[in-house]
Amino acid sequence: MGVAIPDQVSVRLDWSAAEACPAQHVNQVLAQVGPPSENGVPDGIYVTVGSISPPVIPADPEGRAARVAELTASVVKVAVYGRVSMSREVLDDLMRLLKLTADQYDAAVALARRPRAPEEG
Repeated sequence: MGVAIPDQVSVRLDWSAAEACPAQHVNQVLAQVGPPSENGVPDGIYVTVGSISPPVIPADPEGRAARVAELTASVVKVAVYGRVSMSREVLDDLMRLLKLTADQYDAAVALARRPRAPEEG
């Protein structure tokens, strides 16, 4: 006996609340496959984003060597700004959207860097 699948309904989404959410700079990303469910299938994909600031390293050789040794022996803590869990299908959508956005960004950079005629300023 099959399971009845309800008709899909298309709805419009309102993303205006995103404007009230502050944007955080992130330079670290952690992606993990979720733990296995009872049937062994992973429980989605978990993505965590955060940031680290570059450590201050003195310019003088003695101070620099001491600081580098200190950093090498330590662990830098990541400031975590968000963590999400998603299905494999949503991950595919996210990867497609990130690729599209990266292409748009690259096109904007190329346009900004193109040589301009003197009259363009």
